[in-house]
Amino acid sequence: EGWPSIMWQAIDSTGEGQAPKRNNSPWLGIYFVAFVMFGSFLALNLFVGTLIDSFLSGHDKLSVLTDEQKNFVKSMKVLLKAKLAPPIKAPKGFRRKLYSLVTNFYFEVTITCLIVLNIIFMAMEYYNQPQYWEDMLTIS
Repeated sequence: EGWPSIMWQAIDSTGEGQAPKRNNSPWLGIYFVAFVMFGSFLALNLFVGTLIDSFLSGHDKLSVLTDEQKNFVKSMKVLLKAKLAPPIKAPKGFRRKLYSLVTNFYFEVTITCLIVLNIIFMAMEYYNQPQYWEDMLTIS
């Protein structure tokens, strides 16, 4: 600690052999704050990384898990190795047109936009709103 007093001295500095001038170089404050923030994060990351590395170095990765977590990891490995079912084939006739419509990318984007628009209209409602506003929201 003690870096704020050094930061203020640096901000007030003018040059070698010259008297300090208040707030002469304010950009140095940004440098000090960034240096302290990044330095703190770097030190914290190094400490946490070393701690985790030393904790896991003597153990295999499953030894630190509970039995329930081990079962979950094993079931996920089996699930990832399993082959997926073949994709659904498109139906024939009119249903094919509907199928191609609802599986289209633009249909998905349109539905998402309508949902967002509905959320916006729901958020526009407020207490003691005028009747014309309530009518507009009801119509929309």
